[in-house]
Amino acid sequence: PRGVLWKVEGVEVPSPSHFAGQGASGGAISMLSAQMMANSEFYTGAFPADQGNALSGVFDVRLRKGNYRKHEHAVELGVLGANLASEGPFKKGYNGSYLINYRYSALTILEAIGFQLVGDAIPAFQDLSYNVYLPTKNAGTFTLFGIGGISRVEEEWEQDSAFLTNAYKTDLMITGLTHRIPIKKNMVLQSAIAYTITRNSYKENATDENGTDLYVPVNTNFVNGNARALTGITWKPNGKNMLRTGVIASMLGYDYLYRFYVPDDSTYRTEQDSRGQTFSFQAYATWKHRFTETFSIISGVHYLHLFLNSSNAVEPRLGLEWRIREQHQITLGFGLHSRVEDLSVYRAYVNDNTGNRIYPNESIGFTKAAHAVLGYDLRIGPEARLKTEVYYQYIYDVPVSDTASSFSGLNFDNGFTTEPLVNEGEGFNYGIEITLEKFFSNNWFALFTGSLFESKYRGADEVLRDTRYNGNYSVSLNGGKEFLVGKEKQHAIGMSFRGTLAGGRRYSPILLEESMIAGFTVSDETRAFEAQFQDYFRIDVQLYFRRNKKKTTGTWKLDIQNATNRLNTQNIFYDASYGGLRESTQLGIVPVLSYKLEF
Repeated sequence: PRGVLWKVEGVEVPSPSHFAGQGASGGAISMLSAQMMANSEFYTGAFPADQGNALSGVFDVRLRKGNYRKHEHAVELGVLGANLASEGPFKKGYNGSYLINYRYSALTILEAIGFQLVGDAIPAFQDLSYNVYLPTKNAGTFTLFGIGGISRVEEEWEQDSAFLTNAYKTDLMITGLTHRIPIKKNMVLQSAIAYTITRNSYKENATDENGTDLYVPVNTNFVNGNARALTGITWKPNGKNMLRTGVIASMLGYDYLYRFYVPDDSTYRTEQDSRGQTFSFQAYATWKHRFTETFSIISGVHYLHLFLNSSNAVEPRLGLEWRIREQHQITLGFGLHSRVEDLSVYRAYVNDNTGNRIYPNESIGFTKAAHAVLGYDLRIGPEARLKTEVYYQYIYDVPVSDTASSFSGLNFDNGFTTEPLVNEGEGFNYGIEITLEKFFSNNWFALFTGSLFESKYRGADEVLRDTRYNGNYSVSLNGGKEFLVGKEKQHAIGMSFRGTLAGGRRYSPILLEESMIAGFTVSDETRAFEAQFQDYFRIDVQLYFRRNKKKTTGTWKLDIQNATNRLNTQNIFYDASYGGLRESTQLGIVPVLSYKLEF
């Protein structure tokens, strides 16, 4: 989860997801509405030299332009909340446009109307996205974009004659401005500035049976604010060559607080309380040369530097594309890649005997990886394709404990550590991925993806183990069919589904007796990640009826999320109030009825 790079309009951003953990590059629910997205690029390995600060993948999200000819609006209301969208021109005869989308969702609405949700971790969230396109006659085109969201999950339980409630919150704000202008024949200058801020907070509150506050067991608040500026030139001197070069400068700010209650002496202890900033710099150059109509090569180099500890990396990249026939293409990619750790790792501190702060991990270097990817793409007529990739990823210079233990940075999902680390660990991932896609035509579509893989690591104890994420396989199937109805076939009845089956996440076995003595979960790290959650399985089904009129479109929709009511595992932990191990689960079946009006 820390290895994926997210971009919006070509600018690096935090994960645009609700409930993304500190330092993670994924989250439970996307902040991106489908109404906002244009064709985007997703690199799964050996990506080109203009993509850096990523180990495992790059998702460059592009936002579509609003309708510059007429105003269009959409209002969707349902039992989970509301979705509002609007787009249109600024004035007649001008190609500039705006596009804005707002969503609000809270599963508590279902409970309020009498539907009993099954499972833990019930979320509520809202988000706002916008894209403003501003072309000019002589100064190029400007695009102002943004994404913002707030998320919250609350739980309640009883422990030691106290009633505990917790609130986990994640907030995100992204805003940026891009500029594109031709500077001479076959040469384009593209620039951007952006500011992003994230907040991850977790707070527990203890009250008595009358609701009177007793103490705050845990209070954490992690804030990251980043400013970025980038510029690059793309030059096509002729039909066979394309060169691209650019630089990226980033200011990385942080403000971290972690405080907890010590019941033995009824005091609060501050574990982390720091704020500040540092900088990073990237530069790249890439060259694509087409030898023939069917064979081309993409080469380049990426440079990454972190000013906090003067870490740097020079990363060569090479890619080949060979179209054997009109329907057959082979791709081959190699490259070195690296990624800056989350600042919460670098800036975590401990106090020595005199009270001075020591930052044990301030000087650790980048985690690095070597990629090799072989792909085969087959077009099956005009409406379908089969794509297969085999890959190998060797990961080195991984932060691991400076003493013999199973700890490795490859298993970070979020958060920080004050354990001293050294760049002496390694790991590897290899596997095969298959995608079979039938594009939407004749009123139906289908998409199958399958992955078989192995994911291992070696910590300072030199033992080869499964990583936290070694589920070994993942399979998904999406599909949908639409039937045109009405006298003029102007209306539609449709259905779609999405099914996922994947190997469960791994975890370290829990030592029950030691946990009972300690009062919290104690894991057996000598057997790290030998245990595994049950396989993840979920099916979502959607039914809809769309009625088209001259100036409006109305759509009734029923989404049945997790239609089989499978309670997938969220976590397994020791519960002191229960006196044993407890499993928290994700939500069971959730029916969502909504109506959408477009006008």
